[in-house]
Amino acid sequence: MGLIDFILNVVGLLLWLNWCAARHDPLAHATARTLLGTLKPTAPVQRRRWPLLLGLGSLLGARAVFYWELGPALNWDPALNLGAVVIPFRPGLAGQALLYSLLSFLRMFVVLYLWLIFLWIAAPVEARGNPAAKLIRVHLGRIATLPYPVQLMLPFLATAALWAAFEPLLASVGAASPARSALQLLARTTVIGLSGYVTLRWLIVFLLLAYFVDSYVYVGRRPALEFTVCIAGRLLRPLRKVPLRVGKLDFAPCVGLALVLMAGEALLWLLPKLYWL
Repeated sequence: MGLIDFILNVVGLLLWLNWCAARHDPLAHATARTLLGTLKPTAPVQRRRWPLLLGLGSLLGARAVFYWELGPALNWDPALNLGAVVIPFRPGLAGQALLYSLLSFLRMFVVLYLWLIFLWIAAPVEARGNPAAKLIRVHLGRIATLPYPVQLMLPFLATAALWAAFEPLLASVGAASPARSALQLLARTTVIGLSGYVTLRWLIVFLLLAYFVDSYVYVGRRPALEFTVCIAGRLLRPLRKVPLRVGKLDFAPCVGLALVLMAGEALLWLLPKLYWL
């Protein structure tokens, strides 16, 4: 069931990304002065976009019914892992099944945009012309034009706002322990907001692994791989001051992987303790 939940979240994100990308359809803005301008879309862009949002809403609602009906029969206890705290739900209750379906998607939604923002900021200027970078720019929209510190703060603010909004509801249904004071709620909101950044360790691990493989295996010129390797190379710059190359072997990616994983584990150990203070 956990795998099914993950796959359905991915499907929901794809529906959202397609909805965002539809407004950049070249046929929608083409002029008759070009060959592309003579091709007209079969329906207005806005009319073709709304079924994607309708599909996303239907997906979240339908899977909530699925969890409600089959969760208890399959002895499945859904839980939302927020890094600092794990929120358990009871799928046998329709309200909690719907709440889990919504929050599970929102968590992946915020993580997706956190990863996109990180890739955009970490990419060198010379890599901004890469098709992969242009695709990220399309999905970030106006966020990509903001100052880097503001971009990095947006996932924290979104996560903190969502937690502040849903914490009373989670406490009322017994899924989370209520805060004893407004100060504790503020502290917990801050910790939850910071917890999302721990997921970056898996993105960085993927980037470094791709860099390591590309260093020794030629797989051809692929824009996405070139973009990934370019970002990984920039992340490894601080380690270039340390002699980690032996002959033709470069151990910098391995050291980078170890440091990232250790830092992630340290944060996962620290954040729950801060949450329960």
